[in-house]
Amino acid sequence: MDNNQIDDGKALEKAIHLFNKNRTEQSLIVLLLTLKESYVWVPCNTILSDEDQKALEELVNLTNGSLENLKGTQYTSKGETRLIPDLLTNGENLFFPVFTSIETMTEDYANHFSKVQRSFLEVITLARNNDKKPMGIVINAFSEPYVLPSELYEVVENIQSHVR
Repeated sequence: MDNNQIDDGKALEKAIHLFNKNRTEQSLIVLLLTLKESYVWVPCNTILSDEDQKALEELVNLTNGSLENLKGTQYTSKGETRLIPDLLTNGENLFFPVFTSIETMTEDYANHFSKVQRSFLEVITLARNNDKKPMGIVINAFSEPYVLPSELYEVVENIQSHVR
């Protein structure tokens, strides 16, 4: 696999498809190796500082509430901006969602979040440290999903890869 495949999500999509189609030990190993080397998109809620929130509200008020008039306007935040990853629920279970590309999020879902690209190893740390303790990481929840249960985080972290 070349780095372009790893970054653009195509190799991960292919590994998930092959595993979902043929759940063998070999296809799982390929999937876990691919996960270790992949970058994914994480949907996040953006939390602005009180100072920045007020400044943005003033900008909106200057345009009489027309957000269309703000297109192209640049704003540099003065306070801390926090990105809080979204969680998806399935019944009582929580999952940490990530996506191989912004397109796999679906437009309706993607429009509600800021999106950051992270290595899958960073995502494992984010999911593990989440206070709500998600059961796993769900990849491409709205298309061809795969759930990596939290019990397999260490396997992905420790699997021997030829790339790293």
